[in-house]
Amino acid sequence: MNPEQKYFLERESERAITKYTTYAMGGGAIPVPLLDIAATTAIQVAMIKRLCEINGIEYKDEQSTALISAIASSFIGKFAASFVKAIPVIGWIFGIPAQVVASGILTHATGKAFMGYIGANKSIKKVRDFNVSEFMSRIKDNVDGGVDYLKDTLGKNVPDKVVDKLKNLNPEDSVQDVEQKLQDLAKEREVNKKSDENQGTEVEAFGRKVFKNNEEDFILWMNRPNKLSDGRTPKEVLAEGRSHEVISWLNVLSVVNPEYLDIPVDDSSSKEK
Repeated sequence: MNPEQKYFLERESERAITKYTTYAMGGGAIPVPLLDIAATTAIQVAMIKRLCEINGIEYKDEQSTALISAIASSFIGKFAASFVKAIPVIGWIFGIPAQVVASGILTHATGKAFMGYIGANKSIKKVRDFNVSEFMSRIKDNVDGGVDYLKDTLGKNVPDKVVDKLKNLNPEDSVQDVEQKLQDLAKEREVNKKSDENQGTEVEAFGRKVFKNNEEDFILWMNRPNKLSDGRTPKEVLAEGRSHEVISWLNVLSVVNPEYLDIPVDDSSSKEK
């Protein structure tokens, strides 16, 4: 990588971190416990996706999203300001500013941690291969940088209580949360996989019946866009777990009007007549 390319990547990465830090401060202003956590987490996930895009890091599966979501929500969730909001009157006065600041600091720190991590681990090209403990430790190490950024941006000192709470977050405690969430995801994916297999078997069995065991025609239909699916193929719809829709189309095909589903009609029997 030449100096110009390096400068471009660093500049674009800084722009992304700045943009999403601003967004996160808006997410932290939601005056409802847990919703602000979800909003800030989603923003951090979007930031990491953008940084991956800029820096050529693979981010393309739900495990990557789960990993970043778990990291973000674990840190943010441990910050007490979110629960302060549940206290009537006083919470709304003190909780909102504290969470706005914390969301901004943690998002900025996460972006910087990401850049530091990929810089120190050049062999890693996929988010799912990140070392959770090291990455979370880098987030904590970058809290001071986030504090300085917000001081410059807001023109005010960040409350000491907010900074102290952020610095006292223990990455190792959060690592356990992240690992548990990833285990839960793996179990959920296994359940979904079995469900998808069952749905596929059901569609295939009914499809063979409709097409009178003509495998070629059935495969052709599954891979052709039809009028009931807004131009999408039954195979695509089935992949989303919507087997009932595919079966309903097969019902129409067998009972009402095959041509409506863009299927060539076998009119040999009518010709014989």
